Amino acid sequence: NFETIGLYDVPAVYHYLVNTLSIDRFSCIAHSGGGVAISIALVKYPKFTKHINSITFFATQAFGASTSVKQGLTLLAAKWMSIVAGKVPAAKIGAKEHDETSYMMRQWYNWNLNKNFNGIGGFNYLSALPKIRVPIFSLSGEGDTFIAPKSGCKAFVDAFKNQKNRFQHFSLVNGNL
Repeated sequence: NFETIGLYDVPAVYHYLVNTLSIDRFSCIAHSGGGVAISIALVKYPKFTKHINSITFFATQAFGASTSVKQGLTLLAAKWMSIVAGKVPAAKIGAKEHDETSYMMRQWYNWNLNKNFNGIGGFNYLSALPKIRVPIFSLSGEGDTFIAPKSGCKAFVDAFKNQKNRFQHFSLVNGNL
């Protein structure tokens, strides 16, 4: 799940960059769940923040996809369909990369349906996000209304409560291609 990636995989990358490659300062760029995993890692391992210049999130949110009753019901149906199928088929949700396992996405569905960002054992990542003081630039796009709606992406970056953070939503209305 996302928490496992944030607690084990992301720290392994940081250790590799800092200790093996001797890279003292770097920036992070993450899409979707990658931003969630980096956030989890930095909450649990704040010592890594001294090596990070900035973070850029593309379509990253963990608890703001249920924007209406209809969206909540759609997420609930998608969660149960993924359990039955054993996966979230990428093509069905407009993704081009690869399917996600039901196990992987169950945590994300639960966060969004319950409007929280709680880890295994009930750890509240949402309340810990303000401890991360690295500047974050978060971007969302008009076409991504199911996984990463504008309001969810903005709420996620706003939860860090860092005045240096910035949010930009891209859409035709805003003059973007």
